[in-house]
This record gives sequence, C-alpha cells and structure tokens, in this order.
Amino acid sequence: MLPIPIILALAAPAPITVQTLVNEMTNLDRLTHRPVPFYKTVEQSSYDRGSVAPDKEGWFANGDAGKYLRSESRDGREEWVMADLKGPGAVVRLWSANPMGTVRFYFDGETTPRLQARLGDLLQGRTAPFLGTFAYNSANGCNLYFPFPFAKSFKATVAADDDKDRLNSLYYQFNVRQYDPTADVRTYEAGIAKNMRPPQATWVVPSSQHVHDLTLKPGTSAQVDLEASGPVEISDFTIECPTPAPKSLPPSRSSSDSILKHVVVAIAFDGQETVRVPLPDLFGAGILPGQLNTMVSQVEGSSKMRLALPMPFQKTARIRLFNESGYRVQLLVTLGTKASFNADYILHGQWSADIKPSRPMRDMNFVDFEGDGRYVGTVLHVQNPTPAWWGEGDEKVYVDGESFPSWIGTGTEDYFGYAWSNPQVFSALYHGQARADGPGCGGQIGNVRWHVMDDIPFKNRINFNIEMWHWEDVPSRFDKTAFWYAPPGTWTAPKIKISDLDLIAGPKRPEPVKGAIEGEKLEIVGKTGGATSIQDFPNLSSGQQLWWVDPADGDTLELSFEAPSTGIYKISANCCTAVDYGIHQIFVNGHSVGTQDFYNKDLAWKVFDWGKVQLSQGKNSLKIVCAGTNSKSSPARRMFGLDYLLLKK
Repeated sequence: MLPIPIILALAAPAPITVQTLVNEMTNLDRLTHRPVPFYKTVEQSSYDRGSVAPDKEGWFANGDAGKYLRSESRDGREEWVMADLKGPGAVVRLWSANPMGTVRFYFDGETTPRLQARLGDLLQGRTAPFLGTFAYNSANGCNLYFPFPFAKSFKATVAADDDKDRLNSLYYQFNVRQYDPTADVRTYEAGIAKNMRPPQATWVVPSSQHVHDLTLKPGTSAQVDLEASGPVEISDFTIECPTPAPKSLPPSRSSSDSILKHVVVAIAFDGQETVRVPLPDLFGAGILPGQLNTMVSQVEGSSKMRLALPMPFQKTARIRLFNESGYRVQLLVTLGTKASFNADYILHGQWSADIKPSRPMRDMNFVDFEGDGRYVGTVLHVQNPTPAWWGEGDEKVYVDGESFPSWIGTGTEDYFGYAWSNPQVFSALYHGQARADGPGCGGQIGNVRWHVMDDIPFKNRINFNIEMWHWEDVPSRFDKTAFWYAPPGTWTAPKIKISDLDLIAGPKRPEPVKGAIEGEKLEIVGKTGGATSIQDFPNLSSGQQLWWVDPADGDTLELSFEAPSTGIYKISANCCTAVDYGIHQIFVNGHSVGTQDFYNKDLAWKVFDWGKVQLSQGKNSLKIVCAGTNSKSSPARRMFGLDYLLLKK
C-alpha cells in the first residue's frame, strides 16, 4: 500500500465567510484550539487621545467621546472615520452608548458603502436582517454582534443628518479581527445575511453526566475526580446549593452571597491546577445571589449555577471545593462530559483583588501571562461603599509585547456592553450584569463579558488591565477574574488569600420623601417609543427615579398613579434636568398642565408646580408627550426623569 501524500494533511483552510463566522458565534469548542489562520483582535474606539503613555500626563484622560481618526469630505457631506483597517479581517462587534447619525461601511477600498443605516437603528435591532441577538439595547448599551469580513480593507464612517446629531459627543467601540495576510477572506456582500438566524443561548446536552452530592464542613474541602481513557472535556459544569443561609452571620459574611464567595473552586487537568476562583466568579456572577443567562454561564439566585466553557483533558480532571466560610455548605455538583478532539489548550482562570483606596488612579491588572493562547472572559465584582459611580476606567489590553495597547476603551460599563452607569440587572448572549445593589452605584455589583466571537488570541503574551477610575476617593474593592486558554504544563493558578474574600458594606438607601408617590413605582400604562428603566441616585426620594430615554418627537409615555379621594389637588413633581433631557408636555387625566424644558447644563432635580387638577379616587392618568429638545442639548436624547409626585388637596 502506498503512503498517503503528506499534502493531504496540509490542505488549505476553508475560506472565511459571513456564514463560517456566524457559525463561530455558538462554537465554544473552537476556543480550545489555536486559530488557523491566526488573527489578532483589536479595538478602535472614541477613547480620549490624551492617553499617550503610562508615564505621561493624561494616561487616565476621560474625554472618551467624539474622538475620530479623521474627517473626510464625500458627496458634499463630512464623514467622520471611526475605524480604518487593512485586511484581511472581520468586524465582530460594534457598541455605542448614544448612537446617532448615519453610519457607512466601506469595504476593500470602495467609494460606495455596502452598508448604510442610521447608527441607532443598526445597533438596536431596527435594521433588518441584524435583529434579535445580533443587535440590541442592554441597559442603555447598544450592541451589534455580527461579522463583517473583508479581504483587503474596512472603513466605517458616521455623518450627521441634521443638527440633532451632535457627533462630538458620540461614544463608540469596534472590535475587529486582523488575519494573517495569507488568509482567504470573502468580503461581506449586502443581502448575504438575509436568511441567517440570530444565535441563541442554547446548551448542548453532554454525552454523560457525573453527579456528586457534597457536604463541606467549615474549614474542609471535597473533591470530584474524573478519569478517562482518551481525550475528554467537561462541557457542562453545574453546581446547585439547596441549603439556605444561616440566619446569624458576622458582618463580613452577612448573607448567603458571602458564604458562597468563601467557597473556592480549584480545577486541575492531568495533574496541573490551572483554575482557582471563588465559586460566584467562576460562573460569571462575581457575587451571589445574582441573575445571569448568557451563552457561557447561567446563574439563578444562589441556588443554581452553570458554566459551559469547555474544559478538555487527556486522562484526569480533579475539581476541589474549599469551604472557607465558617459554615456548613451542601453542594450538588453535576459534570457533563463529551469526547474532545485534539484540543491544543486547557482552561486557565485567575482571581485577584484590588483592595487599595481608589486614589491614585491606576491600571488594575487582571492577568499577565506569557505563552500562547486565547483570552476568553472577564468577571468584575465591585464592592462600592458609596453611591458614586465607580466605572470610568477604560480597558487596556496589550498583546505580544505591544508598547501601546491594541485595545483601549471608553469606560468599564462600556466594555461590559451597557452604558451610562446603569444599575439594571441584565443578560445578553455574551455579557451581563448579574447584580447591582444600589443605591446609586453602591453596594455589590457583578459584571461579566465572555469573548467568543471577539476572543483575543496571542502568540507569546497577554496583559489585560482595566483602569481604577472612581468618582470619589473611597476604600472600594474590585475583585478581578480572567479566563483564557493556553497549552498545558505552562502555568499554575496562584493561591487565594482568604481574608481577601470578605465583603465590605455598601451605602444605605435614602428614606422616601414624606407623602411622595414614587415615580419608579408608577404603573406604565402605555409607551409609543423610547426605553424606560429605573435609575438610581443617592439624593432622590428612596434613591431612585423613573427614567425615559430616546423618545422621538411626539412619542408618549402614559403612567398611572393613585389619589386617596376624589377632589381638586395641587400637584407637583420632582423631575430631573440635565444636558441630554428633553422638552415635554405634561397631561393629567387628559388635561395639559404645561410644557417644560428639562434641559440644564448641570445634573440637578427641580420641583415643578403643575397647578391644581381634578383627581378621582383610585387610578389617575399622567401622560408625558415628547415635544422636542433644547438646541443646547448634548446629546439630544430627549430624556425624562421622575423622582416623585406630591399631592396636596
């Protein structure tokens, strides 16, 4: 028998197309292999160009909006260049906090865009076929996860359509793969995505399951051992915690969340321990109880957690759980396994804590690893003792010894896919905020971002950082977890100092104003446009307001409130005023009580007198009609915020 020619084993990789890239959006196993062809993932954003070098003034500059590569004149309009890259490559993520204007995507040096749309429509799922989990709004962050491959070059521009598009305040981020020059990449074509279905957070049923009921006494550990006769991977790792929390706990361990934070999970593959992370951080929550439903991890309160990051090994895997909480913990561990196909990498996970005061500002390092691999996930647990915002810090990622980061962003919440320091709990396909206590931005906060489409391959080093950039000088704590894949035998996870796991208390929620009808508790009867949510501020009644953002002129928001009896009442409202708030006409039970301009150069709340109105016992109607925006408003988002109503008969 003649030997098979070696050339068959070296067949050229398949072409990279929109379809092959969409397939990668749900393929976690690919993360365990070296990328072929290799690519580097970079970020182009509106970061403050004053950030030049760590030893230069301005390294923590924070004017991260309205910064572009340059402007170009085309067909009588000014287009601002947001991203400009040489190919072959692929755009895999686009984010903005305040999308505006018309975006144009130019491919391979063409002068006619292959994609043109209102940026707000494109990033919020209003431009077909980029719908569903391709494009959406998550806690005011507008995300587009869709691949746009290019063979030679890619350029994205934005242009104002009218005076309402204030592009000097636009925040944006592009994450882009840059392939090796020999890669066969087929450029995006208009209409090619017409029949492609948005990915879903579906979980693959494992080939077999291993169930272990463990009881951990204080100060003890338990372990689960797996043995295999060939390459295997743990594809579904589930922990259930059926035991309720003790009723009496010391202040630093004041609830079930702290007990489980003091359970450390250590995972070894073929005798090498490469993961050592507190239990909530392993599953992307950072702190429990939390709510999370992503493609990679799910969390249901404190009762059930699941992780789908592939964990390949050759012969043995050992999972050890250390109970450092001081209380008895019962855990039900279920491991789903399936065959693994020649994985190059094994999972690595590192946890560390930044417990210094928030000043001076600094770059907090999540991981600095030497070797090759792929960076795939970031978990941040913030413990904030004040309601003030903690997340102005930008991500800064250095790959393979770069002197300047190829990733530099626009803010911590922007990196995690939301915006405007929103304390809303949310989940999306690749990111989420599992918990945000308040009031304001205080208390326990848990953020996660899984890098699946936008994983960060590296050949010899990954250095991942996020700036410590808090509004106040406070003793806050940032717990940092990094996940990456790398070859076996190169690294051992460091031990965790148990005292670093203790929690610090958050601020207390403000008392309500006497007699206040809280805006955040009003029933939303109807809404013709914009988005509503509850926003935390420490100076408000009960610390919250009802928030209406991005309505169009003429859109209405109808609310219901209750009066104790029928009669004529004097009605007043404590409302938010700021640079991005709109002009709105107010109706009570169908009667106009005035039109108010809620613009203000500073953020402040003002009590508006809406005069005397006839109310009925029980439910009454409050309708807000968007009537435009002040010419000075920037960005012109036409917001409306209601802290409370006061009724005086």
